[in-house]
Amino acid sequence: MSDGRNAARVFVLCLEERQALYKAHCEKWGDRVRFVDNIDDLFMEAADIPPYGVLVDIMTSVRIGAAVMNPLLNLEMAWPVARCRTAPDGSVSVICSEPRHNEPLAQALDGMMSEDPNWRHPRYKRRFIRVNVEARVRIHCEGESDWRVGNALNVSMAGAFVFMQSPPPGKVKIQLEFRDILPEPTSHPAVTVWSRSWDASPALPGLAIQFDPGVISDELRLKIRQLARPSNWR
Repeated sequence: MSDGRNAARVFVLCLEERQALYKAHCEKWGDRVRFVDNIDDLFMEAADIPPYGVLVDIMTSVRIGAAVMNPLLNLEMAWPVARCRTAPDGSVSVICSEPRHNEPLAQALDGMMSEDPNWRHPRYKRRFIRVNVEARVRIHCEGESDWRVGNALNVSMAGAFVFMQSPPPGKVKIQLEFRDILPEPTSHPAVTVWSRSWDASPALPGLAIQFDPGVISDELRLKIRQLARPSNWR
């Protein structure tokens, strides 16, 4: 399991019997190009450490089927999801609609790995995969004596959204305690990013919470990885 210190990678979703078509183009990057042959493994790894991008072998996506591919295509993440097409001469091209690219695989990998701004998604900013949860939460704000209670609606390796009628303001240091996700409560230092009161809008009141992925427990990290599997969503 990743420990948070590993470098981000580019994932190639490709059936095992087709991976040889790609590996010669990826040797420069060693194990920073990670081949996976199913959606569940891809989501577990990407939920742990956000990748620079995901490349999808077109023939693999056809064989997997649209219903299985939809969770990946509808994620709305900052990292791009691009298609790869192989040619009879052994070349591989990468086609991406957002941001727009059509270039050889080696060139696309160079751009992603170097964090070229031209490979940033033009609309989406979120990097960490969120998973839906139903869990009680307690938060203790710096400078307060009592705990506040709420309900987590989603969680990632780097944060959560907590439904709360009277949330504290943003930019407050807190101690965050999750219940119900694991057999025992788990507590982590965090900070509030923004909050929304009940009378501010029709949207659910609550607060966005951010924490360092490196401070969460191994048990919580494993649970988030497991919950990120699309096969668990059905």
